[in-house]
Amino acid sequence: MIKRWRKLNSINRIMIAVTLTVLISFGFCSAGFIVKIQRELEKKTLYELELTTEQLKSNLDVDIQNILSISGWILSNNQLCQELTKTFEKPYDYWEFYDYFGELSSGIMEMDSYIHLITVFTSNETLKPDKKHVRDINEIKDTEIYREVLERKGSAVFGMMRDAMPEDYFKYNLASDGDNLCMLRLMDYQGTQQILMLEIKRMLFVNEFCRQSDKGMFVTDASGGVLMYYNRGKNQWNGNLTKDAMEELKKDNIYIEQVLDNQWTVTLFQGKNELFASVNHSVRELIVSGCLIVLLMLGIILLVLQKTSTRLKELNCVIQKAYLVSKNRAEECAVLQSQTPSEEEQDEVGMVLHSFQNLMNRVDYLMKEIYEKEIENKTMELNLLHSQIKPHFLYNTLSSIASLARKYQDKQLVDMITSLSELYRTSLSRGKDIITIEKEIEMTKNYLVIMENRFEDMIHVEFKTDPEALQGLIPKILLQPFVENSINHAIRPDQILNIIIDIRKVHENVLFQIYDDGLGMDDDKVAELLDTETIHSEKENGYGIPNVAQRIKIFMGEQYGVEILSKKNVGTNVKITVPYWTEECDFKRS
Repeated sequence: MIKRWRKLNSINRIMIAVTLTVLISFGFCSAGFIVKIQRELEKKTLYELELTTEQLKSNLDVDIQNILSISGWILSNNQLCQELTKTFEKPYDYWEFYDYFGELSSGIMEMDSYIHLITVFTSNETLKPDKKHVRDINEIKDTEIYREVLERKGSAVFGMMRDAMPEDYFKYNLASDGDNLCMLRLMDYQGTQQILMLEIKRMLFVNEFCRQSDKGMFVTDASGGVLMYYNRGKNQWNGNLTKDAMEELKKDNIYIEQVLDNQWTVTLFQGKNELFASVNHSVRELIVSGCLIVLLMLGIILLVLQKTSTRLKELNCVIQKAYLVSKNRAEECAVLQSQTPSEEEQDEVGMVLHSFQNLMNRVDYLMKEIYEKEIENKTMELNLLHSQIKPHFLYNTLSSIASLARKYQDKQLVDMITSLSELYRTSLSRGKDIITIEKEIEMTKNYLVIMENRFEDMIHVEFKTDPEALQGLIPKILLQPFVENSINHAIRPDQILNIIIDIRKVHENVLFQIYDDGLGMDDDKVAELLDTETIHSEKENGYGIPNVAQRIKIFMGEQYGVEILSKKNVGTNVKITVPYWTEECDFKRS
């Protein structure tokens, strides 16, 4: 199989790879598309069910609360309570009560259409039952709902008529319906216990949602018992729905539950199969259409590949020519000579890649060679600039010491030699070219000790430093040449030279400013002082400042450097701007 694959040209390989990729991708995308649609439908259906259940709960809570309010009004009706507890001696007495209670019930049922029947179970032996509105309490004393009503002591108890009432109850009362709901409350008036029952129509739960053919509903009480069941437009109120059947319904349907204020749970559901039937049909049509599009796309790809193969052969010829031209111009690159392509590289793409790799190796070699030469040149230039400062400064310093020694021959000579030692210790910095601004200030102060001893009281220097800037890193011997220039060229014979050195951090930069009130310079002198050609001239003086300016640009970039503002017989202000760097890696990146 591998040998056959290697013998295929690039067009056949790409066609096979593209075909498999497209088919597999299309299969996964189709499956994912179906799953996504089903999830979106479930999500949307669940959202609709949630809205419906919220509305249903709101309506049912209101309806049930109205029924509870009506039952409370009946319980608080003194006239009714008195009539129920009085002694009836003659038949026409309780006939009049029947008429009164019947009219009362009719008015209440007109007020709330969900109330089907109002019945009182009385313990008054003189009040004969009419088997409709008035029943004997002994009929329900053996029922579970009776005991629950007594335990609740006036609170409402709900149930299904067929479950709450005994079977004989419906034989003599054709008005009642076993599929209806019932609500019972205890009436305790002057020690006489009676029970009020409101029979509630099952249509309380039948709404527009349940009438749709693909949805259903069931209601359970607080203990989990099924009160009623309505499924997909079919009247199944009389059907027995067990707990196991409810769990099956939940597995096969999308459902949502809502707990009412009276602790009933209403569950609305919709079948998944019916929901996805139309989607599956649409997806099948989509897959057929997708297959036709894939076949058309593969045909177009085949035509494009054939054209591309011809262009790749032409590109391979051009790359080989470019490589041969480059190789012929550099005998030292003989190690990069082209090798014969392997068996896997015999097709069009393999030949192009092989030729391109040879060309890239050649380019990489040339770039590396140029980079190394550039680094070497920069290093040599920096070492040259730095080496020029040391002998120049040493010469001036030793001249100052010699001059003072001839004049005084005292302790000042010791101080100058000590300062010179410290100055050179900091200047050398154990071979490091990068020091902190704090070290640079220390080195400059050592130099000033020497100069102040040389010129006695003719020099006054004041440092103003920003503590935040002290830990910044700079090339060493950056500040001292400017201070030296001020002392050597700005001092007046008969006047104290004041020098202010101000160093502060400004945003992401450090600004050095050296002010002096000396002789000053004209514009030509300033231009000559900053001329970088002075570095390589044979002049004995004047190359320290351009040296510093050149080093700043090499280390930190063209946007940094030195600016000199000066006026004849007024003074000079030197501004040095460098970036605020705190790690040597910043210099390496630069």
